Order: sequence, then structure tokens, then C-alpha cells
Amino acid sequence: YLSGQNVKSLKRCWLSILLWLFQGLAVPTVQAHFPQLRPLPCKDAATLKSTQCEAITRSQEALLFAGLYLFAFGNSGVKAALPSLGADQFDERNPLEAPKLASFFNWLLFSITTGAMLGVTFLVWISANQGWDWSSGVCTIAVTMRLLFLRMGRSIYRNNVPKGPSIPQYGN
Repeated sequence: YLSGQNVKSLKRCWLSILLWLFQGLAVPTVQAHFPQLRPLPCKDAATLKSTQCEAITRSQEALLFAGLYLFAFGNSGVKAALPSLGADQFDERNPLEAPKLASFFNWLLFSITTGAMLGVTFLVWISANQGWDWSSGVCTIAVTMRLLFLRMGRSIYRNNVPKGPSIPQYGN
């Protein structure tokens, strides 16, 4: 339903980013910051002797998996809505805008790839040297900035109104 024609691309981006930001990124950041929301580190883990680890509680486990699932759900909504929102900004029948549409998708793919490269290098370095709470905080700040930029451009976006039913009618 959310990815169908009943919800406009801009609204899908908003809903996905809000879900991604406030639940999917905030929950792991808070859990990484407060020690009572995660199990204690294992003793003797550095010496590779028989480690004594404290088992994770049900509430800690539920919080962890809720944050991970909300992160994945919000991220997938953004990845699904962003290309259609960008494509709506160009009229492919206009000879001046048609090349810009192809350029948009090239830049979108470049940005996603660059973000993934930064994620596996810079954010891993932050989490290894500063802690998981810092790397999750950096992600939260980046998504907040993304939301602000989306909000700032809201007045100039083309907003195509959905037409027809979201589920096609077959075999009348």
C-alpha cells in the first residue's frame, strides 16, 4: 500500500525517513550509549581463554532486533521511494529534461555507492575507535540532515497526483 499509487513519492520518502530516523537509528544509538540496555562485555575475551559472558536479557534482545528491523524497513522505504520521487521531477517528453533524467539516476547510483563506501570505511573506523554510540550518532545526524534537505526543497518539488486504483482490476 505504501509503495502503491495511493501515497505520493514525497510522502513515502517522509514516512520512511521518519521511521528510519526516529526508530531505526535512534534505538541502536540509545542502546549503544546506555550500558544497562546491552549486556556487559565478556571477561578475558582479549586473552582467548575461556570467556565468561553474560547472557543477553529478553528486553535487550527485543530492543536490539526492533531497532534493526525498523532500520531495515525505513531504509528500504527510502530506497524504493527516492528514485520515483527523483524521476517525477523530470518530464521525459521534454527534450531539455530527458537527458537530465538519465543524469539524475547516474548521480543517484553514484551517491548510494559513495555512501556505502564511506559506511564501510569511515563509520567502521569510528565504531572501532570511538564506540558504537558515536558511529550510530553520526548516522542519525546524517539522516537528520537528509530530512532537513528534503524539507527545504518541498516547495519546488513536482508532485504528481496518483491516478487510478492502486491494485489493478483484472477480468471484469
